Amino acid sequence: SDSLVLEDILLGSVRAAASLGPDGTLAVQDLTLINKTSQVRASGSITLFDGFPGISATLPAMIDVALITVQPAHFMEEAAISGVVDGSVAIIGSLTDPTAHLSLVAGDLRAADFTLDTVQLKGLFSEGALSLEDLNIASKGSSMNARGTIRIMEPGTVTILDEPSITLDVRSETILLEDFTTLAQGTCSLQGFLEGSLLRPSGRMELRGENLLVSGQHLSSVEVRASSDGQRVVVSPVLVVLKENETLSGQGWISFDETFSFRLDSTGIPLNSLVFLDDPDLIEGLAVFEASGSGSIARPEITARLAIRDVTLRRVSQPDWHLDILLRDRTIRAAGSLNFVLDATYELDEERFTASALFSATELSPYFALAGRKDLTGTVSGTLEARGSTRDVQGITMQMDLASIDVFFGANELVRASDLKASFQDGILVLPSSRIILGSQGWMDIQGVGRTDLTLDISAHGILPLVVLGAFVEDFTEAGGSIHFASQIRGTFAEPDLSLLLELQDLSVPLVATGQRIRNLGGTVRISESELLLEKISGTIEAGTFTLEGAVTLEGLSPKLFDLQLAAQSLPLEIPNTLEVSIDAAASIRGTPGASLLAGEIVLLEATYYRDVRINLLTGVSRLLTPERKTPVMTRRLMPEILQNMALQVTLRRRGTVAIDNNIAYLEINPDLLLRGTVSNPVLTGRTTIMDGSVTYQKKEFVVTRGAIDFLNPFRTEATIGISGEVLVRQWTIFLSITGTMDEMIFSLRSDPPEEDAAILSLLAFGKTTREFITGEGGTMTSATGMMAELLASTFGEDIKKATALDIFEVETTRDSTATDNAEGLRLILGKELSRRMTIKYEMETRSSLITQRAIAEYKLLENLLLNGFQDTRGIFGADVQLRVDFR
Repeated sequence: SDSLVLEDILLGSVRAAASLGPDGTLAVQDLTLINKTSQVRASGSITLFDGFPGISATLPAMIDVALITVQPAHFMEEAAISGVVDGSVAIIGSLTDPTAHLSLVAGDLRAADFTLDTVQLKGLFSEGALSLEDLNIASKGSSMNARGTIRIMEPGTVTILDEPSITLDVRSETILLEDFTTLAQGTCSLQGFLEGSLLRPSGRMELRGENLLVSGQHLSSVEVRASSDGQRVVVSPVLVVLKENETLSGQGWISFDETFSFRLDSTGIPLNSLVFLDDPDLIEGLAVFEASGSGSIARPEITARLAIRDVTLRRVSQPDWHLDILLRDRTIRAAGSLNFVLDATYELDEERFTASALFSATELSPYFALAGRKDLTGTVSGTLEARGSTRDVQGITMQMDLASIDVFFGANELVRASDLKASFQDGILVLPSSRIILGSQGWMDIQGVGRTDLTLDISAHGILPLVVLGAFVEDFTEAGGSIHFASQIRGTFAEPDLSLLLELQDLSVPLVATGQRIRNLGGTVRISESELLLEKISGTIEAGTFTLEGAVTLEGLSPKLFDLQLAAQSLPLEIPNTLEVSIDAAASIRGTPGASLLAGEIVLLEATYYRDVRINLLTGVSRLLTPERKTPVMTRRLMPEILQNMALQVTLRRRGTVAIDNNIAYLEINPDLLLRGTVSNPVLTGRTTIMDGSVTYQKKEFVVTRGAIDFLNPFRTEATIGISGEVLVRQWTIFLSITGTMDEMIFSLRSDPPEEDAAILSLLAFGKTTREFITGEGGTMTSATGMMAELLASTFGEDIKKATALDIFEVETTRDSTATDNAEGLRLILGKELSRRMTIKYEMETRSSLITQRAIAEYKLLENLLLNGFQDTRGIFGADVQLRVDFR
């Protein structure tokens, strides 16, 4: 059967082959569950009958189960964990008293921000008990181990025990938290032992951590110890150390009859020791926290107090802050004076609440900092009151009366308002007419009324300067222009009817990725419950223009149908340090989120690819001799559904010059391409012809005589290259041919007159054939060391000088004429011109297995007269005068 579903579990397809023998044994040759790449296979036998039709009392069985690349995501649409599980289960004996051997390996397990590389389990189920022979949890270089036994059935039966028993030993050496999660760093260790009843175990546990970083907060150490005697769990101590003399400590117990007692205390902790309040220009103070509790879980009694002394806000001294929390008789009360007065209650049983807050020029910056927005500041004055029950929304009463509120983004005003009121009573929401100032030039007027059981009528209109959005969208901090808007909400709370009109007025938005800016962006956007209309949206990028029009059909404010048109004229686009292009374009997007088509044409008016390519003879030869092994790269595409399912049908052609102009080539090309596939998997087909140009390789300029790049594979973008070029080196014409794909390019060289490959490479690198490398009248060929020295200097010399700011980089060979074997050495010279007259050099020379280093200072007395001074590592020093004469 295919596509089986059991409640919320997607089983996939099931294949079975079995037969019942005359002895009453059911032989299962194959029972396979297949769901995508996940497979569960079972085979074996079960004796069902003991003399038909008598059912066997013990059901003897022998069953083997194999799990093959089982992935939870294949069986649950929203699996909380991902990964792959392989393993086996072998069951033998009676099904009323089975014995099972388990061996499971799970890999690449991920859940939210946590990762486990491997989980290995080996176990044995026998006589009603599961023995964990080895449970190993590992990630990167860290691991934990557990061993033990859990007895869940009466031996010899399938009766579940009322009180299962356990013996478990958990142990880890020092582990790194960052090996398991992105939320924390540091080292910790865990040791624990449990025994006795699973419901009331006895045992101990100890957790230690050092140099921890948890959600950005540094903790010097953490220590937690716990023990149980089968009646209660005692936790003592709990010790968290932020820094020396900055600690939070506690102790307590909880019994298995659900009573408890605990106490927590802290020393004075400076607020600046907390990562979210670590700016002394924002807030300073000393926080002291204490809490205690006792009673039963059903009716606990807990008191807590937070006091902050010596408070300063933006270097201005403030009264001490305090907050008291009391839980008694199943009612929570919070009262205190922070930089505002708070009084609130909540009845747990009746779900009733009261709350009031009084603000008097209350500084908002600490609360913005707690929310991760240290760049926002402000003040507020006024009152907030609320009372009612969460069971009766219409019975809730709320009142907001803000005399003033000011919010700043850096030094710029973001929001300002005065006499801002709102109320909710007897199911009626009332928003009196109020004006809110947005930035330095914007504003919003808002008013309205609504009943929870009847209609809404809320309206707002105004001007939104785009720079105001810079507080929430980083790219808009340097934006310009404004949006004139008018909105209205009617209908009911359950089915609101929204209408929104946006007039874009001369917007200016930076394109951070390209370093360009959209200017003069204007047009109209209309949004209703059923449709989004784009009317005459237009803008410019430098001298180019673009327009966008069309409609999107909505259902519940979600897009259902697209019909959009985009056009561009002389539009310049840029990828910094890579590409400059000017295009004309005409395209349309039509369809649904599940099936849409982007079709159109892009005309290249002018395009230049100018990114330099680092290539040299050494890397070229090494790739010829030792091709790189291709490694498949696994990528996970995260994009909206509409883009994943959007098909492409876009032609690409040129009208002006399209060129590659960088450090190794100047090529004029003529593309005739078609972009197909989908946005998530685009496929390029067609041909790009190389019309003219040259390639510079090893300081030699090859003139391209023929060239084309074909995209022939209809299923994926795959370039097939065919390029030929030639260069004249003295009396030799050297021909270069490049063929193949981008992954497997084949380079070949030949010459006229013909030469061997080594001679051709030598001609390109040095301008000489290998036969011409003669070191003197004796006719001895230049050694491999000498050729390599010259190759290194010519290939990398200029690059090294640019990277290190050196003026001199020389590599040369030397010979020791006094040595009996005429030994050859190597000399490296590095130098820097400190001024027009002063130069310093470092020289290192190898000779007869010895390394000598020398420091040289050179001073130019006259244009052709030099004074040199030197000292080497052998203690030899000296000076000389050099006279330079150039013969022309």
